[in-house]
Amino acid sequence: MKIKFISHCRKFCLFVLMILLLLSGCMFHKVEQDLKAHSRMVTIRGRVIDEFKPDAHVVAVLLDVSNPANPRLMNLIDMGRPGSFSFQAVPGHYRIFAYESTAGEQIYNKTDRIGRSEPIDATNPGSVVDIEIKIPERVNAVIAGRAEQIKSNLKKDIARIYSLQTVIRG
Repeated sequence: MKIKFISHCRKFCLFVLMILLLLSGCMFHKVEQDLKAHSRMVTIRGRVIDEFKPDAHVVAVLLDVSNPANPRLMNLIDMGRPGSFSFQAVPGHYRIFAYESTAGEQIYNKTDRIGRSEPIDATNPGSVVDIEIKIPERVNAVIAGRAEQIKSNLKKDIARIYSLQTVIRG
């Protein structure tokens, strides 16, 4: 009886060992595929600059614009602050947007300031592309400031008109 038990244990151990060997072979095949895919990738790296608010919460977004009518989100990095970024991608045509997330989240809001790269031609496998993105001053804030200035001048002009009317009547 003891000999049968040992015989079954050996068979079970051999069976488990064969399964482990097969699985490890599959894992090495997957690693080989991943290494080949990595050698075909391109690196897009660069720097986001925000001269107006250097401590802004910045998010960088990589878009595949190979089909301009239907751009696809490829990757997103919550950078925290302006600085360096790096994306790995398959060869293609890309554009990177970087925006100040005023709410501190990864969702773009219409009030967030945004900068963008020129179109990026990253079609050569293994290539490295360096870019710089500047986040501009808030256009809405500039327009709002100018509107306030116009409103203030208008109030002054109306006040002058009233004072001239009282002078003419009086």
